[in-house]
Amino acid sequence: MLKLIYDVSKSSWFLFQKKRGTTLASSSTFYIILTMVPFFLLIIRVIGMLLGDMQSTEVQIFELAGKFLPDVAPQMLKGLQGVVSGPLFAKGQFTLLNFAILLVSSLSFFNSIWNGLFLITDDKSYLSISKHIKGILVIGVTILFLTILFFIPSLIFYVSKLMSNNMLVDFLTEHFPQLLFKLRHFSPSVVEFSFVMKSNFFHFFIFSLFFTFLYRWFYSWKLSLKQALVGSLTFSSLLILGKNLFWIYFMYIRSTLMRNYGDYYTVIVIIIWLYLAMSFFYFGACVCTTLVKKNLLTKKVVA
Repeated sequence: MLKLIYDVSKSSWFLFQKKRGTTLASSSTFYIILTMVPFFLLIIRVIGMLLGDMQSTEVQIFELAGKFLPDVAPQMLKGLQGVVSGPLFAKGQFTLLNFAILLVSSLSFFNSIWNGLFLITDDKSYLSISKHIKGILVIGVTILFLTILFFIPSLIFYVSKLMSNNMLVDFLTEHFPQLLFKLRHFSPSVVEFSFVMKSNFFHFFIFSLFFTFLYRWFYSWKLSLKQALVGSLTFSSLLILGKNLFWIYFMYIRSTLMRNYGDYYTVIVIIIWLYLAMSFFYFGACVCTTLVKKNLLTKKVVA
């Protein structure tokens, strides 16, 4: 098993180097910067309308985005939130034209993903017109996924409230108070659940689950579930590990950045981190490609 992991990692690294993965990451980072504001606006507006609370949705979206970023420059995310809040809560109405403009702007980033996957896999299907439809579906699934994720705490709260105020609870309270006490001892509280949702383990699980779907979708379902999961776990592990170790790099370059860029050094820090995150993503794609080429972790075909 260790030899297999080493062989796959080695082949994936050579593929990443051969296909100029760092250059692909640079291109995608550029498009992230260009599409960041319209993408946040699109996601927050649609989810806010679905949940009925635009302001709460904005807070939760940026809290989740903060889990992707290292803790060395939180003010940068606050600055981005200030930029998004302006048009988000303006008096102008959200029309179909506004939605179309935000959608087209957001798709520019996915074009860089398709080009990167084409260069990694040499699959010309990534150059077809259908890639735009697939990009729209990715945005739709992302909105649905985040809506469910943000709805879970409210659902847990209302279920907990319902379970604590009903005829059964009243009956147990009156006739079997000791039994009710034991049941409450083993039942999870909303506070405990909220703590779990804020932990790195929970976000690692969420990232892995979501990017397993994304890798399979990006590869047009040519990946087995196991292959996509390995690529997703690789990306998620590198992301969480890099996020927690980035402060070491930041500690050595902070003085230089402050001397060269002044108060805007946090912008450079975020760009560096986005570049690293996209490098991790393309390395995960190289892992998926290696598994496919070596025919590893494929579904067993029953004769």
